[in-house]
Amino acid sequence: MARMSSPAFSAVPSGTSARFSRTQLGLCRSTNTFTSAGGPLVIATSGTAFTTSAGRKIGVNVIVNGVTNGVCSIYANPISTHLALCPVQFILRDIPAGTNNMILSPLSGTSTDVNDVYNVTLTELPF
Repeated sequence: MARMSSPAFSAVPSGTSARFSRTQLGLCRSTNTFTSAGGPLVIATSGTAFTTSAGRKIGVNVIVNGVTNGVCSIYANPISTHLALCPVQFILRDIPAGTNNMILSPLSGTSTDVNDVYNVTLTELPF
């Protein structure tokens, strides 16, 4: 995981083999790129956030190549309290080979600061 003081991105190859490739990303609010060999990806996303107005759903949309594929969220009753977003994991099929982009886009009313952390792990499948 990476701690972000401002919208930023880091991609660190976390493991590869002849059949699998895994990249771990820590990002918040900016468009970022990753390289894929093409084919199916398993994307696991988690993070933290808070709201300044009680009683609302907060979280982030997980957007790959311009398409929203999932939402990592929670319903926030308290204000100004950092909450863990419910982690999500999903499979994307037919990701093109080469450079692709991803963004975590905050839902309306979602706030983050230097105390919030996001974790995205991409695992390429060999089939």
